[in-house]
Amino acid sequence: MGLKYRLSFLMNDDNNSIMKKISEILSLHGWKYNYYSKGECQHWLEAPMFYFGETEKIIERQVNKNGDGLAILLREHQLKFSPIIKLSKMTGFLMDITLYISENNGDWKEVGIFFDKYDYYDSKTDLEKKELYHSLLRLFKQLAKDLGAYYGIAAIEANGLVSLPENLSVTECIQLGDFNYFSDQKSIVISDKISKRYQLESLTNGGILLINKEEKIHYV
Repeated sequence: MGLKYRLSFLMNDDNNSIMKKISEILSLHGWKYNYYSKGECQHWLEAPMFYFGETEKIIERQVNKNGDGLAILLREHQLKFSPIIKLSKMTGFLMDITLYISENNGDWKEVGIFFDKYDYYDSKTDLEKKELYHSLLRLFKQLAKDLGAYYGIAAIEANGLVSLPENLSVTECIQLGDFNYFSDQKSIVISDKISKRYQLESLTNGGILLINKEEKIHYV
């Protein structure tokens, strides 16, 4: 298993509301369930993943190119806790991503997608890397605007995501990813060091984006 690249957001909505919002956004960006490849889904039945309870795994028997596969999945199955769903898209090559919700002990949860960094970025040509970078930026920006998240980051999974709003602190010593989203501009102090590395963009929902100026996925 190689390194995973994640677009992750911190939210406190219920799972059904989150799944409805994020599935609509992903669909608009061409991501489909059980269309280009057989769909797979797993969720926990009695409690979130970290309680190590019983799980249910769904593996579709065959692809279905008639209708919205993700909408059908969400309609026919009550995905109770910590859902993990495989989606695919043709981007010049077949690319798989994993949509997930990871609960904490309270109301806040991590929501996002991840994919294998080597398979879909490191092994590609410079042109393919550039196209993927800008595709991820467009998707990240759409998710940041429409999800109603508190915070978001696109980075190698080792960087992690803060688990609670009060743990979020943006200073010169923090390691930021390629894209960052903050819902409250007033609470963010941007240092000269950060300004040199990131382009700042205000969103219509009142949030702010920090975008890596190097236009590549990198280690921080």
